[in-house]
Amino acid sequence: MLSRISSIAKLVLHEAVHKKILMSIFLFGLIAIGFSTYFTYLTPNEEIKIIKDIGLGAITFFGMLVAIFGAATLIPSEIERRTAPLLLASPIRRSEVVLGKFLGAVMVIATNLIFMSALFFILLISKEQIFDTELLKAILIIFMKNCLLASVAIFFSTFLSSNLNVAASFSIYIIGHFLSFLSHIGEHAKSKVLEYIFVVLEALFPNFENFDIQNSIVLGTQVTWIYISKVLLYGLLYSAVMLMGAILIFNRREV
Repeated sequence: MLSRISSIAKLVLHEAVHKKILMSIFLFGLIAIGFSTYFTYLTPNEEIKIIKDIGLGAITFFGMLVAIFGAATLIPSEIERRTAPLLLASPIRRSEVVLGKFLGAVMVIATNLIFMSALFFILLISKEQIFDTELLKAILIIFMKNCLLASVAIFFSTFLSSNLNVAASFSIYIIGHFLSFLSHIGEHAKSKVLEYIFVVLEALFPNFENFDIQNSIVLGTQVTWIYISKVLLYGLLYSAVMLMGAILIFNRREV
């Protein structure tokens, strides 16, 4: 089972290298990180903050794009190209296909993150001459955030087309950053029905606000490992739920 899942994952990673949209996102991400070093007219402290802010922002934004475009098309593309029946005709379970596709998406996310983070750290060390270990917390959280987003895209890919999946994943990502705002509206809503709706939305949608520690890291505010652990556990549990849902739906779908 594990060998079949890993084989599917490796194939996903191999195919990702040849996808123009993913390579374009990757290159634009590197350019955005490199652009952060052009603020030489600022004081040294301000310049370091700008590099950290733009660098982490670029890693977050372009990582999000890689997660969505890298995962959203994995299962729909097999169905649209009529290769899904051939894949499922071999001794591979549907659950293995879902897990293999997700693991492949995680490998693509990790590869992108490693290269972008490497450039980010090289530029930062060349300016600051020291290695800020707090940044590793931000990178770890970004990785978990993108993996969670990929699990959401995999879930939608079991019953939506590629284009609809991309749109749905973007929508979930945006809504997930406004859950506290929705919660605030729900608390002050005069209608009990409206309040209940906002409570349900807050419970169902992934809370991506939990992953936003970039400003704290840039400003030098320490983020405890206890908080990091809680966020990572939240991301793992939510991703597991999404994958279980994807397996249940894909098992029932005719391809």
